[in-house]
Amino acid sequence: MSDSSSSSQDERSVVIHTEVKKVARRGPTTMHELTCIRNLGKRKTIEYNDQGQPIGENAKKMQSFIGVCVRQKIPVTYNHWKEVPQELKDKIFNCVEKSFVLDWRSKHHILQSASKKFRTFKSTLTRTYILPFKDEPICLQNPPEKYPHIDQEQWNSFVNARLSEEWETLSRAHKEIRAKCLYNHHISRKGYANLAQELDLSSDPSNRAILWKEARKGKNNEYFDDATRECAARIDELAAIHKGEDILTEALGTSEHSGRVRGVGEFVSPSLYFNVVKGKSKTQELQPNKSTTEGSNPSKKKSKGKEIVNVHEEIYVTDEQKMEGKPCHLAVESVDNIVAVGTIFDNNVQCPTVHGVPLGVDNVRVMVDIVIDEYATIPIPVRGEIETLNQTIGGFVAWPRRLVILSEEKNISSSRTSQTRTQLSKHTDVHVSIKLLNRYVMLSMQHEDTVEINLSKDIFGKEKNIYLTRNDIMQYCTMIEIGYSCILTYIAYLWDVYEYEITKKFLIVDPATISPYVKSQEYRFRNLANRLEMVNLEQLVLIPYKSGCHWMLIIINLRENCVYVLDSLRRKIQEDYQRVINTSLKIWQAKHSIQRYRTNTIWKSIKCPCQMGSVECGYYVQKYIREIVQNASTHII
Repeated sequence: MSDSSSSSQDERSVVIHTEVKKVARRGPTTMHELTCIRNLGKRKTIEYNDQGQPIGENAKKMQSFIGVCVRQKIPVTYNHWKEVPQELKDKIFNCVEKSFVLDWRSKHHILQSASKKFRTFKSTLTRTYILPFKDEPICLQNPPEKYPHIDQEQWNSFVNARLSEEWETLSRAHKEIRAKCLYNHHISRKGYANLAQELDLSSDPSNRAILWKEARKGKNNEYFDDATRECAARIDELAAIHKGEDILTEALGTSEHSGRVRGVGEFVSPSLYFNVVKGKSKTQELQPNKSTTEGSNPSKKKSKGKEIVNVHEEIYVTDEQKMEGKPCHLAVESVDNIVAVGTIFDNNVQCPTVHGVPLGVDNVRVMVDIVIDEYATIPIPVRGEIETLNQTIGGFVAWPRRLVILSEEKNISSSRTSQTRTQLSKHTDVHVSIKLLNRYVMLSMQHEDTVEINLSKDIFGKEKNIYLTRNDIMQYCTMIEIGYSCILTYIAYLWDVYEYEITKKFLIVDPATISPYVKSQEYRFRNLANRLEMVNLEQLVLIPYKSGCHWMLIIINLRENCVYVLDSLRRKIQEDYQRVINTSLKIWQAKHSIQRYRTNTIWKSIKCPCQMGSVECGYYVQKYIREIVQNASTHII
């Protein structure tokens, strides 16, 4: 009895080792190939289609790489993409930029893609590693081995958040919304843009339906479910009746969304897609009519082939001219609070909607050209897509008609004086180069970024580096008060354009060398006197000078022993700079014994264009210098 009992205990105490065959599983994507290429100092080039979407094999790799960056750099503890600090978002873009040659306008699109991949990754973690083990807490203790970058603290916080009642309520709501999506595509990272490239389809709206169908087919060229199959049949029926027309919206039976275009892919807004394509299609409609007209005279058709092309170009320009707008100021809350300079397209017939939303009788369609207050909330936001001015640059938005101030408006509201209205309207007609510069700064430069400009020795007598900050350029584009760096940059530009004229007839003094901020008066005198040693008597000396907060231009004619002052405020000659220049001239004259220098220096105030406001003085100094250099004359009066 005891033997059998001990025997059974021994059997229970035996440890049975079962040999388990390990199954090789796919690890996380790391894009090691890109790391190797980057270490060699090389990058892959991204191609773009006419809608600005990345296409080609490198674009697919970029999408995968964005996912890698998101998984490794963004903690899963952030509930929403909006909570992710801008610093981390910038790190993702910088990583992508180090591996790929990108279009400078693509940062917004890349971060949009990163946002989507962040949501997808958290959803994968929840669906694969949390919900199946909801009732087995021991299985939720450690983060997945597949993602070693997720530390224990992150994982615990993420699991607790995903098992909370609040998240379950939110999840149910999103599942209900997701259930309404009946037609799922199966093109993965390829996307619509690459699919269109494979099928050699243009951006014509009639091709949207073809792309939509192809995106929902499997490898066997069959649809995955009956609902998709029935919708595809409706598309075929409508396509047979309405050849060459955009029939996707009608086939789906639902209206277009406000922030995206179905059957086109990511990064294409409705305003961009439908307006651009509308212009193209109208041109194409007119071309056959022209061909028919020319066909009536075969003898002239060949000889005027080039002329036909020109006519087509003129037709396109005419179509664009219909969309030309008027420059304006854009305000928020009241007409006194100007936040941007834009262009108004007051034509509801051509564009009845903005971002898929009806414009309304009290609103107008505007393009934001120059942003003054980039963080101001726009009056009519597109929720979750366009809410502040820095998101609107270069794009169309709806704006209340009462908050749009046209340049040519004659009626002046009681809250404004005539002078104020004149001053505002002066700067609405912005040159396209300034619009593009402002757009580049808004989309591509961070607040800490700077632009380094190297000035040659020939400009100020010695080599010099200056740095333009993002704020400097923004102020320049919006005609807000500018400083030393902007003025020197403009002088460097003029030197580059008019190098021969400047070298021969003008010498420029660095304003920093004689600035009131130079502690010693003696240094100011000596700096200017030393610079004058490089002048010949045929040259004029140009000195941009800042007196307090005000810029002016001082010109010295050594041959005539005369100093001219061009002041846009037309003030009296100030004693401070007069003493500096007189003393410097005496130091220089002592070395050059010429009869005329025995008399006192003559000072003359030149009547010049007067500034209307309080901050334009720097721009007027630039204007004076440019006109003097362009005139290429050393005679001021």
